[in-house]
Amino acid sequence: MRSLTQRYVQSAVDEIHSFSNTRISVGGVASPTGGLGEIFVRAAVSSDFCGSAPLNGNATYDAWDGCGHQRGTPRVEGGTLVLRTSAYQNKSEAFRGELSAHELGHVLGLQHHDGAYAGAYQLMHSGLASAYSAGQAFKAGDRNGLRYLARNTTTPPSTGATQVREASSLAGWTALGVGGASGPVVASRTASVNLDGNKIIYSVSGGRVFEAASSTGWNNLWTGIEGVSSNAIAALTLNGVKYVYTVKDGVVHEAHSANGWRNISTGIVGVGNDALAVTVLNGVKYIYTISNGNVFEAHSANGWRNQGTGINGVSNRALAVITLNGVKYVYTVVNGMVHEAHSANGWRNLGTGISGVSADALAAIASSGAKVVYTAAGGTIWEAGSAAGWRNLSTGVPGNQVSAIPIGSGGKVVYTN
Repeated sequence: MRSLTQRYVQSAVDEIHSFSNTRISVGGVASPTGGLGEIFVRAAVSSDFCGSAPLNGNATYDAWDGCGHQRGTPRVEGGTLVLRTSAYQNKSEAFRGELSAHELGHVLGLQHHDGAYAGAYQLMHSGLASAYSAGQAFKAGDRNGLRYLARNTTTPPSTGATQVREASSLAGWTALGVGGASGPVVASRTASVNLDGNKIIYSVSGGRVFEAASSTGWNNLWTGIEGVSSNAIAALTLNGVKYVYTVKDGVVHEAHSANGWRNISTGIVGVGNDALAVTVLNGVKYIYTISNGNVFEAHSANGWRNQGTGINGVSNRALAVITLNGVKYVYTVVNGMVHEAHSANGWRNLGTGISGVSADALAAIASSGAKVVYTAAGGTIWEAGSAAGWRNLSTGVPGNQVSAIPIGSGGKVVYTN
């Protein structure tokens, strides 16, 4: 029984090694005597581990609920996985493998999660509800949690990330800090989406992408996406799936909620690290990038083939796009002035008259049939709309970066930092 147990545990360890930089050694297997059917974990942890984790009991780090209760750096120094012999007897191969991997997850710091993640139950379900197969025991959410723990950190490295604020036109543009149980949301850049009334912020901090949603009290959770530019992020929704786009070493990557946020190259290469915009039109996803002042377009229906739009001479750090009435509109900054080009005019880039703006920030939305552009100037966010002849008015909201979403009937929300 010992060799059988060790084989299943080693299989789970090998799987973790395949997707995480965690390195685990299996030191041996014991068959304790005692009560029948008991399965428990003994974990030795550092004193600053998240929550309480006595030597005799389950570690309490909950990768699903973020790290709001952490007091330092979670780090499992060592652990003992104890599986009573009776728990394995007369059980199927699948059950034995799933049980071993599940309890190993506890040793490494994962707690139970009984809800679905990315549309599927996870290995860490308290009822062992996942569909087990050797080499694929850990599901997308399990893997995200283990990757997070492997980094041995509770807060992202500082790279100029600052507190994110939310302000709404429906509340007089009063700016309030965004945060939840995991603490304040901080970012160098944000992207935001509205999915069926749920406001969602994607933030980049320290090269990692986090997700916070109004429906979960703005609890800020790491998606598992890492190693990306801290100055370029974009997001969209399509058929209920959330998509996030980032730039990594000059290559645009796509990750989505239905694939467990696995970050995959689109093949769009040679792009700048400081600007990215996306939109959807007729079920097709469009990506816009800037390289050396030139704007490029690629879309999912052409295999992400990146083609020049002819828009040139623009800031490499400010880009926004929307669709309205079947037309794609691209906004850029040229010498402190916002310009607009669209697919129906052959991408001819024309000044809007909005001037004196930062070359580092730009957002746009369609609201009540009008185009609305947000810019930054003097540490404040400004709003201009096509329905008002692009008259640029201060919102009074502080910020040097901005993303925006429409809400309700004519409501507008900005996220700034």
